[in-house]
Amino acid sequence: MPEYHKDIFEASYARCTRSPRFIRTFYDSFITNGPAGVREKFSKMNFAKQRISLERAVSVAAAAVSGDRKALQQLEERAYIQRKSGINITAPLYRAWFTTILAAAEKHDPQFNSKVAEAWESVMNFLIQRMLRDYES
Repeated sequence: MPEYHKDIFEASYARCTRSPRFIRTFYDSFITNGPAGVREKFSKMNFAKQRISLERAVSVAAAAVSGDRKALQQLEERAYIQRKSGINITAPLYRAWFTTILAAAEKHDPQFNSKVAEAWESVMNFLIQRMLRDYES
């Protein structure tokens, strides 16, 4: 099993979420600077619900990299729901999502460094690969 640096990732995420602006920073940047279509996909976003959804996705990703069966099942269910709803989340959109959340983490984690970035990348890449694999199946 690859090394995901889950503990480093979770510690960084905890530091990020201590900032009340972390998730707002992420969404403001993602909606403003994301690829074509992002603004439309999120135009009717309920920010409170989206915050919970993002927090849940990050928690599930952290558990899934450890092989937690329940978390892996939740990823499969999330991918299924996205596929069935016609949201059409593509690889470039996931890459933009990752780049944006990493930039928000760098801004809000006072201990952010290259090792922390590597941990974020490993966990988020796992999440993205799982979502795309299940989404495209």
